[in-house]
Amino acid sequence: MKRTLLLLLACLLLQACETPSEPDITQMPQGDFLEEMGLKPNQPDQVIADFSFLPFRKSQGKLFQQQGEVIFLNFWATWCVPCKKEMPDMEELATLMSKHQFRIVAISVGESPAKVENFLSQFPYSFEIGLDPKSKIAKSFGLDALPTTMIIDGQGRLRAIAVGPRQWRNDKFIGFLKELAPLKAPGV
Repeated sequence: MKRTLLLLLACLLLQACETPSEPDITQMPQGDFLEEMGLKPNQPDQVIADFSFLPFRKSQGKLFQQQGEVIFLNFWATWCVPCKKEMPDMEELATLMSKHQFRIVAISVGESPAKVENFLSQFPYSFEIGLDPKSKIAKSFGLDALPTTMIIDGQGRLRAIAVGPRQWRNDKFIGFLKELAPLKAPGV
């Protein structure tokens, strides 16, 4: 009897120490999937107003450049360790989505162009970088944490928001983006 109780207790302890298995996000409705990834799904009725930003190494700094384009809008800073941690995934995401009407715009908040230039000389990311040296854009969105990322669909509607870093190289998330972002026309 003691042996059975000890065996049962040992099994319960082992089960309690097991790492819970990851949920099968392929079977979840879109909202559930976004929540599992830590993105707050948004009702697609909130439209983001177009704005200009100080472009870094580009001639035009407008959020909406092409109708129908899905925008991954990321707010970051060079001093922000979690921001820097997610940037390689963002670079890979830009590559994976290169055939789609998709654009990453990463806005540096509260930093001088020289500071951003120094950072990007060490980490030459290919996605678009914008500057918000006086934090006016970040304040207009009411941001109080970095990184913050917004997914904006081709009609300018906010579809999801994430506060804090994410592992953006996620097959289900990429599938979600590909559903939102049509393929580019041939030759574009």
